[in-house]
This record gives sequence, structure tokens and C-alpha cells, in this order.
Amino acid sequence: MGLFSVNVRVGARDGGATAPALAVVDTGAADSVMPASFLEGLGIQPLYRGIYTLADGSQREYGRGIALIAIDGVKGGIEGLELPCPVVFGDDEGGYMLGATALEFFDVTIDPVDQRLTRRPKGTLRYHP
Repeated sequence: MGLFSVNVRVGARDGGATAPALAVVDTGAADSVMPASFLEGLGIQPLYRGIYTLADGSQREYGRGIALIAIDGVKGGIEGLELPCPVVFGDDEGGYMLGATALEFFDVTIDPVDQRLTRRPKGTLRYHP
């Protein structure tokens, strides 16, 4: 399956401005990554710094925080839903990437035929006290 992108809106957890972004969907990445200047411009600050292994095997230290993210156009409808998701403060010349953690939070999966996100089918939920 090739890469594809989705439109997202990003904002700080405590309100304020939001901004649109076109993010590549990457299920091989745990966290979403966005340029640090974009996140900081929205008032989002890193909570801590961590070491990340890049695709080429090298390691770099990046800030990590929480952003409110909304995903547009998900088949099965989650329009308007904003959820707090982990986000890595990437290089300013880098792009926008939506990782597997955000997809799990939104309960969506990839439709490889139409190259879009869709709601995950629900299973049986049983509660046994």
C-alpha cells in the first residue's frame, strides 16, 4: 500500500487557535510528528524530551507533547471529534505525519483499497463483575 495523506486540524488542549495540516498516514510510526514551530505557534509546548530512532537507524532527541487533533473525512463519521494525542516536535523543514497512536485513539484503521481512514468494526464487549 502506498502512502496517503489526510486533512487534520491541530490545536492546544487548553483552547485557542487551531490550524489545518495535511498529514501523511504512517502506521509504522507510533507517534504523530509535526514541525516544532507549527506546534509552538499554536501554544503547544513539549512536556519532555525523548530519544527516537529514525527510519535510517540514527537516533535523535525530540520534544514530545500533547495536541488536540481532529481528522477530516473519516468513513463512518467522526467529524468534529477532537482528541488529545501524543505529538513529537519535529524538524521545522519536516512534514506532518499521523502515527499509529492517533489512529488507535480515534478507533480508525486504513482502507487500503480506497487509501483512506475508516472506523474500525466493533467486536463484542462483555462485562463480567
